[in-house]
Amino acid sequence: LIGYDVVTLGNHDFDNGVDALAAAMKFANFDFVSCNYDVRGTPLESRVKPYAVRVLGGVRVGLFGLGVSPDNLITPENFKGVKFNDPVTSAREVVATLRGRENCTLVIGMSHLGYFPADRPGGVGDSQVAAQVNGIDFIASGHTHTFMKQPVIAKTPSGGNTIIFQVGRSGIYVGRVDLRIREGKVKAFAGRLLDLRDESLT
Repeated sequence: LIGYDVVTLGNHDFDNGVDALAAAMKFANFDFVSCNYDVRGTPLESRVKPYAVRVLGGVRVGLFGLGVSPDNLITPENFKGVKFNDPVTSAREVVATLRGRENCTLVIGMSHLGYFPADRPGGVGDSQVAAQVNGIDFIASGHTHTFMKQPVIAKTPSGGNTIIFQVGRSGIYVGRVDLRIREGKVKAFAGRLLDLRDESLT
């Protein structure tokens, strides 16, 4: 049931350092994306890209990743050579690329920033990114282990919608989100949880 096409990086991916992470990536048959972790000049450079593009059901989909600040989460030695960039600025830049040069109809962010419904001093989560960046259709959220029963809507600066869904941790649930696209826009969506403890799913 769980298969991966494209993933982003979280703080625990660096628990054993950059070299160990790069070595583990050799066994992955999927892509890694992060637009705000600058990995140039590190062993991750050949495997981690700012974004990926897929054509699914005839729809051109752009997928990008956002990583959490390493401060107080990743030891400096384990993050050596990687530069953390502001998620909002990085998201704006990559969305402009995906909507413009890459001509994507659908833009999806995979985030390890965390879900914080309200603003919090000194912190940026998925709601805060959506509130400051136009053009993100859906954010697959992570990091805060938030068990949402259904997706939520965050308003963008232009008054549009960004869908956000986080389904907890440890592979207990898989989140499914279906998007209806008409004339190049998401017109409707439905999201639900799939409980992997349910034997009927196997």
